[in-house]
Amino acid sequence: MKQILRRVLGKAFLSYEEMVTVLCDTESVINSRPLSHVSERDSELIPLSPNSFLQDFRQIGVPDLDQVDEVVFNKRIKYRQQLITDIRKRFRSEYLGLLIQRNEHKKHGREIKLGEVVLIGSDNVKCTDWPLGFVIELLPGKDGVTRLVRLRTSKGELLRPVQRIFPLEVSSSWFKDCQKETTHENANNEVSSESFRNDTAPVTLKTKSGRTVKKPLKLDL
Repeated sequence: MKQILRRVLGKAFLSYEEMVTVLCDTESVINSRPLSHVSERDSELIPLSPNSFLQDFRQIGVPDLDQVDEVVFNKRIKYRQQLITDIRKRFRSEYLGLLIQRNEHKKHGREIKLGEVVLIGSDNVKCTDWPLGFVIELLPGKDGVTRLVRLRTSKGELLRPVQRIFPLEVSSSWFKDCQKETTHENANNEVSSESFRNDTAPVTLKTKSGRTVKKPLKLDL
């Protein structure tokens, strides 16, 4: 990210407040990268990003001020917005390029799995606008090697070769395994709580003749 900032900013002159604002916006750009999908239902392909855990609202920027120099303020805010736009474009292109490079080098990447959420590459669409797809079927060849997959998107189903799909940074199966482990731990905690309640239940005392011993009531005088 330092190289991207160095290339975009260059010899730009920014005040301390403007530089802090640019760095905060850059942090938001980095944390907006898709990791996986947020919904448990496979039909809803909503990207899950680090900002999903850090921010309740996705809006970034500064609020409107009442008393400012309009001419200077408008020039500086437009200049800062242009810097953020350039940083966002360069980061997206280089981040997607990294995903493509990982997919080309299989030894550094991972194989496509059933249920994986991937980016669907297209020559007619910019890489920053590639849609998300859900792998619903693997179509292996006669040699048993999968070269074609069936994907489900928000607009329907389609077929794509494995060379044109790119897994996200975090595997969806990892999230599912974590959900299973969490469910298993919750079930164990419920069993432990039930056992604790049974163990701490009051013990009924009885006499030799079989009568229940009752605790005497004391008067508060």
